[in-house]
Amino acid sequence: MAARGYVVRGTVQGVGFRMYVLRLGLGHGFKGEVWNRPDGAVEVVAEHEQAERLEWLLKALWDGPGEVREVVDRPLDDQGFAEFRIAHARRVL
Repeated sequence: MAARGYVVRGTVQGVGFRMYVLRLGLGHGFKGEVWNRPDGAVEVVAEHEQAERLEWLLKALWDGPGEVREVVDRPLDDQGFAEFRIAHARRVL
């Protein structure tokens, strides 16, 4: 399974951004997590059977609520998620 990590910076907390990402994840067959970071960013770890869907997600992150100023994208090893969910604070990529 292909996996990517994304750090989304801008005005992305308190505007429904995590719920937006959750809907994308559940609606498009992703597995992973999304959470708020202490620095004001939102972090996403996503997995999908089709690597090109992760490129689609990267583009969709720019269209979320609030004001996205930057999305940092990194490849990850398969994380083995069973579902997509909103998580409490986690590690920082």
